[in-house]
Amino acid sequence: MRLLLSEMQKELNEDCVLSEELEKRISKLTFYHVPKDFLFADDYVFNCKYENFEKASRAAFSFGHDSPRSPIENLDKIIPDGDLLKKFELMHLLFFQKQSKLMPTCMIVFSDNTFELNSFESSIKTTVYRKFNEIAKRIEKEDIVNILFVTEMYIYNTNDIKNLDSQERGKHAKNEILIFFMIDNQLSIKSHSYDTKKVNDLKYIASIMHSNQTEQELPAFMNPVKLEFERLLRDVDETITPHNNGS
Repeated sequence: MRLLLSEMQKELNEDCVLSEELEKRISKLTFYHVPKDFLFADDYVFNCKYENFEKASRAAFSFGHDSPRSPIENLDKIIPDGDLLKKFELMHLLFFQKQSKLMPTCMIVFSDNTFELNSFESSIKTTVYRKFNEIAKRIEKEDIVNILFVTEMYIYNTNDIKNLDSQERGKHAKNEILIFFMIDNQLSIKSHSYDTKKVNDLKYIASIMHSNQTEQELPAFMNPVKLEFERLLRDVDETITPHNNGS
């Protein structure tokens, strides 16, 4: 309805008190501010042990405006040193130091040097898989060039969690880490992990952040974005590589 009113105003090019009043009322509705994926998508997991479906309990962080993109130069002003991954790491390490908790957050970087942050929480992993599938579908259309992700993960002894579902595994965790992943449109992959018990140790943080050794693997839930970047690179190669027609 709000989009319809906006288009009517553009078409008629006239001031309308009634239309303006309707727009103001719509903007105050709680429904209008609910993220679209909360309105149109539900996440479930099938529990084989109990033979039932579990619906996700979800939360998301909203920036309170329609255009979530920000210039990367704004991030440079806050954290002037280091590459984009280091800035992303430092920003979220500082958050974690203050609150000992962090929502899984995806940073989407566009070719026009703007970025978007998507922070969310869910009781099941299905949400994470859906999020990255949705991002993968946006890559070509929105010219996405880099994707970063941070989340908390548990470290387990494999023998302790055999035949346990994700809800039951938590109490068997040996350690908890804050892990960062990055992949760009040239398939450069980087990852750093931090022991959550040591995040207040600045020397420890510096040793990890400035280490030349980074993991070159992504978790399975990020495969859709990797595959999409691979597809786009193949398309470019096929476009610029001349075909041998035998002449």
